Amino acid sequence: MCSSDLITGTAVDHILIVGDGGTALLWDGMKWQKQPPLTVTANLRAAAGRLGGSTISVAGDGGTILQLTGTTWTQINNSSQANLRGAAIGIGSTPNVFFVGDTGNTFRLSPTGALTGKSAGTLLNIHTIAQNPNAGGDDLILGGSSFLSPPLADSWDGNNSFRGQMTGSSARISSNINAMFCGKTMFYAAGDQGGLVSRASGKGASDIPDKWVAINTSTNKTLRGIWANSETEVFVVGDTGTIIQYNGTTASTVPPITVNNLRAIWGSSPANIYAVGDGGVVLHYLP
Repeated sequence: MCSSDLITGTAVDHILIVGDGGTALLWDGMKWQKQPPLTVTANLRAAAGRLGGSTISVAGDGGTILQLTGTTWTQINNSSQANLRGAAIGIGSTPNVFFVGDTGNTFRLSPTGALTGKSAGTLLNIHTIAQNPNAGGDDLILGGSSFLSPPLADSWDGNNSFRGQMTGSSARISSNINAMFCGKTMFYAAGDQGGLVSRASGKGASDIPDKWVAINTSTNKTLRGIWANSETEVFVVGDTGTIIQYNGTTASTVPPITVNNLRAIWGSSPANIYAVGDGGVVLHYLP
């Protein structure tokens, strides 16, 4: 299960948080250490890693793409200056990495380091991307701006094939989609005005394009991050410290720990979950 956001990890002692002004903090199992990601000062908006993997990929403003392997940083040359907002790791032992961003910009980074721009057929901003873990190849879900209603929601084969999601009679988020998460049995999307929807995963992201179902969150807060261990252990975070826990039937609000906006959530297991937000807030859940 992979998602893209401001926090990710490859192990319980190798967790990365990224943020404004080139900020990068690495957890080594004992303490958070500030990283020197080369000379980058751009706002970093997304990080994608895989448990058991070796590399974390990072994306940000001005087309910034970085990779962290162990404690070594490298920068990927990108001629595009588009702000990048999401990243996801593809399928396989030597996977492609995908990046999405403003004005429909989408990129695929090969294991050999070749970066290729792809056409999403839209000028809308793409906010988030996630890989379907059930697929036999690259198979991704992405979501974004609602500048033209409804919000952008597509499946993508990682090449040049895009197919609409949340179309027809399917439930949809009424405004911006800010976060996507693909699990083994369910996919989730969250966005503005407390919007949260889910659908069965299928073998491919385009298997069931019109079967999204709304989940009542009982909030109108903007939701910005999702992490799930299973269809009965789903966590969503958002503005003014909002944390929602969904058990597959009912969504309940966790008593707030902070009033700061929470922008991302990631876990290595249900017993080790992190949420990060504005003002440098880092929350750690250890039941």
